[in-house]
Amino acid sequence: MAPFAGCLASGQVSDWLIRSRGWKVVRVRKTMQATSDIMLSLCVFYFVVTPAPTARAFTIIMAIGGFFKAVHIGGYWTNIVDIGPRYAGPLMGISNTVAALPGVFANLLTGYILEVTGSWSLVFLMPCVLLLMGCATFVTFARGDVVFR
Repeated sequence: MAPFAGCLASGQVSDWLIRSRGWKVVRVRKTMQATSDIMLSLCVFYFVVTPAPTARAFTIIMAIGGFFKAVHIGGYWTNIVDIGPRYAGPLMGISNTVAALPGVFANLLTGYILEVTGSWSLVFLMPCVLLLMGCATFVTFARGDVVFR
């Protein structure tokens, strides 16, 4: 339910920022993506500093994380349509393929980290760092105009 709410909220807030506040499309996309990445990173970081949360705390943090994970739909995913409206399908397919590759290697890396260090905190720290690196990259390089005609 939380991701569904995050998806709806990001669309409503994005539209409001563009129509009512006069923000440029690229600024809205970057803001939505940065909000998603930073907040999700903070939620995951909670598990770095709290290695054994209660079931209630875990559920609440995961729900908040799910909400903010879905906010990226108002950023990254919508931006694909902004930069390549005629090619949004293939661009999303290529993007998803490239994005799936880290998931393939994450299991191996997690196993290696646990074998060498025994630290789940380090395992949870990795996505925090990757989210912030992705955020910095998107905020730096994202465009709001048509690139693929």
